Amino acid sequence: MDPTRMNAIRILLVIAASTPALAGELSVVKDGKSAAATFEGAAWETTNDGLTAEGTGRYLWALKTVATGDFRIEAQLKLDRLAGTAASLMIGDSHFGFDGRGGTLFVEGPLFGGSTRTVGKTSEVIQPAKWFMFEVQRTGKDTRFSIDGCEIHRLTGWTGPAARVGFRPWRNRMTLRSLQIEGTLIDPPPEPKPTDRALFVSGQEGSHTYRILAQHGPHKGRLVIPCDHIEAKTKHYYSHVIYSDDHGKTWKLGGTTPRHQVNECEVVELAGGRLMLNMRNYDRSKRNRQVAISPDGGLTWTEQRFDDALIEPICQAAIERYRWPTDDAPGVILFSNPASTRSRVKMTVRASFDEGRTWSAKCLLHSGPSAYSDLAVLESGEVACLYEAGHGHPYESILLARFPLQTLKPEAVEDPLNPESQQPASK
Repeated sequence: MDPTRMNAIRILLVIAASTPALAGELSVVKDGKSAAATFEGAAWETTNDGLTAEGTGRYLWALKTVATGDFRIEAQLKLDRLAGTAASLMIGDSHFGFDGRGGTLFVEGPLFGGSTRTVGKTSEVIQPAKWFMFEVQRTGKDTRFSIDGCEIHRLTGWTGPAARVGFRPWRNRMTLRSLQIEGTLIDPPPEPKPTDRALFVSGQEGSHTYRILAQHGPHKGRLVIPCDHIEAKTKHYYSHVIYSDDHGKTWKLGGTTPRHQVNECEVVELAGGRLMLNMRNYDRSKRNRQVAISPDGGLTWTEQRFDDALIEPICQAAIERYRWPTDDAPGVILFSNPASTRSRVKMTVRASFDEGRTWSAKCLLHSGPSAYSDLAVLESGEVACLYEAGHGHPYESILLARFPLQTLKPEAVEDPLNPESQQPASK
């Protein structure tokens, strides 16, 4: 970072620090101990260094959050290692990340426009196992994110409440010595009430779970759920499946992909009973989905490769069989995702008429920001695609598009659907 700019930033921070105290103060972590914190997942441990946690699914949340108006969040913390672990501060569903892929600082989520953006190099401001001060300060419409007095990122235009405020170690070991919040303090919004319905749930814990029922071959009747995991020793990402041969009464672990750098995945049965796994790809040398084939109902996976036709920005996707091949017509497999190598935009549905070898027809549903999606075939024969989309970022709304298969053409047509066929859906 340019020294002149750094000095100017420090001057700005000194001026900000001299302003009058904000409306309220809350010590969430004090002297390495919980003072006003709550935990999601396993509780953080109190150690000689401070409040510590390691691994995914472990969150520390402040008991209060900040309303509209000026605020300051200040924390002293350290990370054991820098290895693309995605350790972060969370403000609602948005993240300021300390240790992203390739040794980067990053921002992502609704506050930052939906996509993931790099905002600096981690090694320039953070060292492994070394304490650093992290500060978020909003004054008027400007919110500054700083590490050890150096401004890393500035967000302009956000004036709303902060939802929940917290930290996650994710694939790292994080230790907090202090966490202080100043501003107009309010209770965070209540968590959604749990449902008593039996569901397979997808989410941040590493299992995007859509199940299929095998209909052909020696494993006819097998339930298969695509999953993913992180290998404990190497921290490598893999995709795998679990399966049931007794209608879901018991489940067994199936095979894992031969190569890593894949995670969220979908599975579809091919003609003849083979399975195809379609996977989110983390190998940035090629910005395409990866696929693998199982000849034995998910027990093993082979032929892992990139699908050159299915570009992606690192995002979830959906795959669904529309029909099986007959003597009179080829089978059809559908696929949906944000079809871009740069960002989560251009929600597109594609069709394959040769069991996933090529994708010769497509339809652009939404040219703007868009993210996760799911596909279904309705009784009428229409295709249904449920997807996240918006104008400023992908998470403004959830839309449902219904259209006949014939809408998918060899050449893309910009937003070909009648807007009335796209209906907002409840989140």
